[in-house]
Amino acid sequence: PDAPSIEDMFSFNVLTPYYSEPVLYNKGDLEKRTDALGVSTLLYLQTLFRGDWDNFLERHSITDPEKIWSKKVLTETRIW
Repeated sequence: PDAPSIEDMFSFNVLTPYYSEPVLYNKGDLEKRTDALGVSTLLYLQTLFRGDWDNFLERHSITDPEKIWSKKVLTETRIW
């Protein structure tokens, strides 16, 4: 199939750390949905790295997705 023109393509940026640079998103940044696709950064990362996300939930014994924002694991969620 023919590729769409550059003007018609959706853009999506993900911050990539430079050499062990720590990256810490806040809750608002992780939940903010993009205008073009309506996908949050957290959902994008959860989808792209499904196995890592499942391991994270298992490691912290999280069964309810809303618990990722609890004070107990909030910082870990932001770092993940």
